[in-house]
Amino acid sequence: MPTRDLQVTAGTDDARNAAGNGAFNATVTTQHLGLNAGVDYWAGLRFVNVAVPQGAVIRSASLDLYSSGVAAGTSAPVVFHGEKSANPATFSNTTAGKPEGRARTTAAVTKTFDPARWNPEIGFGIDVVDVTPLVQEIVNQPAFASGNAIALVGHNNGAADNNYIGFNTHDFTGNLRGAKLTITYGSTTPPPTGVGAVQDGGTIAVSWTDGSTTETGYEVGRRRGDGGWHLRATLPAGATGWTDTDVAAGYTYTYRVRPLLPGGPSDWLSSSAVTTTGTKAWTAWIEAWLFPGPPAEDADEEYRDGRVIHVLKPEYHRVEDDGTMSVRSEEELGENGYSPANAADVRAHSDEQYDTVSCGDFGMIAMLDSPAKRAAAISTLVDFCVDSGFTGVCVDFERFGTWTAAVHGDYKAWLRTLGTALHDEGKKLQICGPPITNEDEQNRYEWAYEDFATTTEVDRVVMMLYDYQYDEGVGQSVQPAQWARNGCAWLLARIPDVDRIGVGLPNYGYHGPIGTYEITPDTKDASLTHPGHTTATRNADGEMTWTNGDDDNTYVYQDSAGINTKRELIEDEGIKHISVWHLGGNDWFTGRAEMTWPDGE
Repeated sequence: MPTRDLQVTAGTDDARNAAGNGAFNATVTTQHLGLNAGVDYWAGLRFVNVAVPQGAVIRSASLDLYSSGVAAGTSAPVVFHGEKSANPATFSNTTAGKPEGRARTTAAVTKTFDPARWNPEIGFGIDVVDVTPLVQEIVNQPAFASGNAIALVGHNNGAADNNYIGFNTHDFTGNLRGAKLTITYGSTTPPPTGVGAVQDGGTIAVSWTDGSTTETGYEVGRRRGDGGWHLRATLPAGATGWTDTDVAAGYTYTYRVRPLLPGGPSDWLSSSAVTTTGTKAWTAWIEAWLFPGPPAEDADEEYRDGRVIHVLKPEYHRVEDDGTMSVRSEEELGENGYSPANAADVRAHSDEQYDTVSCGDFGMIAMLDSPAKRAAAISTLVDFCVDSGFTGVCVDFERFGTWTAAVHGDYKAWLRTLGTALHDEGKKLQICGPPITNEDEQNRYEWAYEDFATTTEVDRVVMMLYDYQYDEGVGQSVQPAQWARNGCAWLLARIPDVDRIGVGLPNYGYHGPIGTYEITPDTKDASLTHPGHTTATRNADGEMTWTNGDDDNTYVYQDSAGINTKRELIEDEGIKHISVWHLGGNDWFTGRAEMTWPDGE
């Protein structure tokens, strides 16, 4: 909902007069509210250019005053009114121009101030006054229009003598301390009525009765199961229905609708839930990373065992610390490293294949700093995809917290060149990004997902939404459930095209001493060799965990039930591509059929 932040911006827009049409002052630097030496001062505040439409529903309106450090007594009740004018004039030294002489709203609010909280000077926000009903009555006036002014007046409401508070005016230091008014508003008309949703074969028909004659369009939102709400359609004015064709059997869907209005969107109105008939199947394409050597040597046995994995992403290349590209060969690193036979086997057991390229602590910067090494890396990766018949490249450069703005800029420029070269050969480019679920996490990185929302050279961006324990310490889940929901929402808000994004799902565990960050990753097979594993219980995030008192270690691992829960959560958030870290030594998804890769892909 729109919010308007307003402030007194002129000396005559905050003024006072003594009760009884007494002395007027528009240049005083401190206003008093209450009763000071027997004088009841009427305080007036005027806010201009109020960009709120006539008739808008005021969700909240709050008045915020700056403590001047002048106050006395123990209780100062004050009554506030709005000026009942569609566009009030600034205050002046006439009977009608003084605060006391203004026509007042029927609505009134009383605020009892505690002078002890106002002395000494503290600043804004000591006591915020809720003036919502006053502003609502003002904007409801037929002659009110967006851009007009709003005025408020306040005076003593029964305070004993010498019970008052003082606040600074615009004349003291200008906008630094002038009174503030914050208004949040919604629709000018009610939401639609009668929102309904009915399954019609393989679709769901959503309908509603138009509750507005002034809408510019409609929005339809949807949630699946316990997932979050996601915008599904934006429709023209006058629409009364929409058909959802992206539904799956056996799931519960709820819809909500709101009109878009000149003053902002209306409230949402939700339908009842609809559960589609049929047997549940998984609704996202599954990708899986595999890497050479221990502890995941049996990854190849897993992708050959009949499970459906749409995309395999073996780590066949690495940028070394000197910026040169090396091959992660089977001969050097063990099973699942690169060999022509292994690459052919990966192709035979997947619909798409991406050569994953990683880097060491300094390799990316060394490569990006050298035009020759940048070009050589691109040539190596493109030639490999062409020669091996792979679909494309997955760039997995990490240590995001160490990147400077310059490094991130060089990285994006290199990706554009790599993506163009791959596309010229009919190949694709994936990239991996850090887990970001809120502003605090975003502030850790130069990386920003919105940078890739329209970058055509990058075909898919995968958020590696796991490793929570590395930031929060031993004992934490690898992927907390609400954190995962927040990450999906963050990604979708910045790259809404679900075909261009993916989310990582953890299929690994770890152990370490309680209260530390000394973390050792484990496969499930390894976890079940640790002491105390038979006492493991499932936590709220679906992960198996236990603490061994003998070594003061906490252990965490994933099993089929847990990763099933994680996958359904991510799919409920609308994600269509899920990338699993990692194959080898871990359980797999159970209980539902996988989607069939479409013809022609």
